[in-house]
Formats: sequence, C-alpha cells, structure tokens
Amino acid sequence: MKKKVIDLEILEDFLDSGVSKISLVDSPAIEVDWMAFKEEQFVYPNPGEDKDGFLGRCVAVNIDEGRPRDQAVAICYRVWDEHKMSIDPSGLAPYVDEITEDKKKKENMEGTEMYISGYNTKYFYICPGAQETFKTWLGILAEEDTIGMIRSAAQIADNVFKIEKDVLEAEVTTPEQMKEALVLIDDFKDLAHEIDEELGTVSDVSYMDGHAEVIAKYYGQEDFAAVEDLKVGDPVSWKTADQNPRGRIREIIRQGGKTVPGTSFVLEGSPEDPGYIIEIYEKVEGKWKPTGKYAGRKAGSILKNVELWRAERQVFSDEDEQIVVGPAMIPDLEIIRKDENGDPYYVKFTKEVVAKIAEKFMRELRNRDTNIEHEDNDAGSYVMETWLVEDPEHDKINTKYGFELPEGSWCVKMRVKDPETWKMIKAGKLNGFSIEGNFMSKEDYEDFMRDKKTYERISKILKSL
Repeated sequence: MKKKVIDLEILEDFLDSGVSKISLVDSPAIEVDWMAFKEEQFVYPNPGEDKDGFLGRCVAVNIDEGRPRDQAVAICYRVWDEHKMSIDPSGLAPYVDEITEDKKKKENMEGTEMYISGYNTKYFYICPGAQETFKTWLGILAEEDTIGMIRSAAQIADNVFKIEKDVLEAEVTTPEQMKEALVLIDDFKDLAHEIDEELGTVSDVSYMDGHAEVIAKYYGQEDFAAVEDLKVGDPVSWKTADQNPRGRIREIIRQGGKTVPGTSFVLEGSPEDPGYIIEIYEKVEGKWKPTGKYAGRKAGSILKNVELWRAERQVFSDEDEQIVVGPAMIPDLEIIRKDENGDPYYVKFTKEVVAKIAEKFMRELRNRDTNIEHEDNDAGSYVMETWLVEDPEHDKINTKYGFELPEGSWCVKMRVKDPETWKMIKAGKLNGFSIEGNFMSKEDYEDFMRDKKTYERISKILKSL
C-alpha cells in the first residue's frame, strides 16, 4: 500500500485560513514535547575562582535544575571556556608552554567526563573505576599505536555505559542489548590487557562485570502493560520470536474487528481485551521515526516504559516562572491523520508554508488565542515570544533548551497565567503544543490561485470598460 502524503497550504488573504489557536495538549502530533522551566539562573565564574571550584558549583546548580549530569558538565565547560576568552590578558604574566605535544594528547579533562586521546567521553560519569583506569594510562607517555588502543578502549567502554543508561531508563534489557554488552565487555577486557602489556601497568577492570550484572538484571524481566495503562499515542514495544520492535499506538479496537493497514490480518477487540493497532518505528540516524507499516497486538504482549523519538522535556525549579518553550510546527514532518474510512494518511507543511503561518498568526494578533486539548476553553496563557529557526547549530532552541529542531521550525515561548493549567503541566497531563486552524491541500491551493488570477484579470478588464 503506497503511503499517502499531502502537502498543506494556507490562503494569506483569508482570515479563516491558517492557525487560529495554539492548543496545549497531552500528546503533540509533532511528537516533540515542550520544555517547562523557570527563567535560567546562569552560573558564571566568580573573581579569582579556579576551574575546579567553578565546575563543582556550576554542575551542581544545573543538575538541581533537572539537567542530566553529562549535559550539565558540557554546559559548565562551555561557560568556563567563554569566560577565559573574555579575560583581559594585559595584566597577566607571559604564558610559557612547558607541556610537550605528546603530553597534550594524553591530558584528560577535569570532571567526570574525559578527553581521551582525541575522544570525548559521554557516559563515564556512570563508572568511577573507568575514570581511574584511563587517568593512569593517560599519565604515561606511549607510542602512537598504544594511544590508538586507549582511544578504542574508551569508545568501547562508553558504549557499554550507554547501554546501561538506556536499560535503567527503560527498566528492560532487550536480547540485542544483552548480547552487545557482553561482546563489548569482553573486547574491553582484551584491549585493557594489551594496553597494560604495552605500558607496564596492571589494571583491575573487574568493575566491568558489575555493569554486566546491572544490564543482566533487567533481562527477561519485561514489564507488560495493563489495559488501563495504554492509550492512543503511547510509545510501546512488543515481543516477537527474536526481537523487540518499537512503535506507537495509533488505534484501539474495543468492539468487533478491523484489518491492520497493509496486511490481511483482522485484529479483534473487546472492552475487556482491546486490540492495539501500532505503527512500527525504526531508528534512523539515532532517532526513532515512523515507517508507515503497522502491527496488531494485544496488551499481554506489549511492554511499557519504551523510549521513542519523543522525549520528556519537563524541567522545573523551586520558583516556577510558569513558562513553556517548544516547537509549534516542524517543516516537512509527516503527521498521521485518518480519512472518512478510518484509513491512515499523512500531512506535512513545507518550510515556506510554516513561515507564512507563523507570520500570519502574529500579524492577526492571535498570541492570546490558546486552549487545552482543542476544546472550547481558554488555557489562560499567551505567546510572549515566537521565532523561526534560521541556524539550527546556533539557535537557542537547540543550544539553550536542548532540542534538535531543523531549519524553519516555528518555536513558541508561552507564559501560563492560569494556576489550574499550570497544575496540569506540572502533573504531566499537558506536554506540548498543537496547532489548530484551517488548511488546504497544495493541489486545492494551486487551483484556487489560478481561479483567483482569472477573476482578477476579468475584473480588471470590466473596470476598464
């Protein structure tokens, strides 16, 4: 079955065309949650403060504000580096380079993450034992081949720690994760032995067995979902003979049966034992994305606590400023819809159309037009700032708020005044923005523009008579 995708457009001259409201919803169609936060309290180095003192203070503050440790460390290093560049060097003594180039290659970064022979670790905060092992190796001058072995060992260890992190978050270890972790740990031990022989050291790397035990703890202990746990839009995984596919629930069958799209399989369901039509996702360039293919499952085979592309981005501090930030629209993102027969299709907006919609929304002064879950209500909030991403690498939506949005994304910063709405946000009942309005297919838009030009041409001729 060919995937049906429709490009949507708006009529800029018509009041009813375009976005009429921005809705605060539980499950955004664009599958990217907002970030709720108080205004950031940036931590800067104090006069005379050394690097160790600043990093310890800065990392603690960022973790308290809800950031993962590795992200907090990266932010604080960046602030320190920018601070160093802003210092006036006129009153300082001349710098004398007393470190050889060879030692520079082995100089590790301070803090929990490390710079190891050209590789920046990401998950070493999980393992103090690995930090100490690599500090020992990096403190010894080595041949270029040995340096390469140290770098490879760091990458292998980081991959093990990444698996452990994912397992702890999902509380499930897949067969693939278990197999990969055991292979990586064996490879690391072999490589560590070779490095020790080259450097004349003796390294106790038994801590890797502890990481294997953590990963194995969640293997075969799947947490199956109960019927009351599952709703449309939930990310899920399910058991098959040899793997754990992932996807998102698109429809729940509670009465009778329905053919799963693209298959001949009829999925039966009842109120007590519903059937779940799930769109299958696959990992592309590190992100889970829909494939347009479907599967039918029952709750007894569906796993909970599965992570897909949509990630939770809720960050709160002690004093809430009641502000939410996130994308309202992402260009060329395919959003699933259903036709009158219940069959799925997709709609998307080009970068140019997103820009027209965002401008029209502000031109018509609709910044107070918000509601909850597209109902006839008032969210008690207003758009205080809106912008289009022009440079993804440097735009604050990515650098400051931690998203990964492409060029042309429409971003919104909204203040929530209504206390009941804010309670729903803090409780996780509202998680992102969803646009509401009137749009038309590109084909209908082009037909209209042709008719409009014909009408204007005839009108001009009649006026000249």
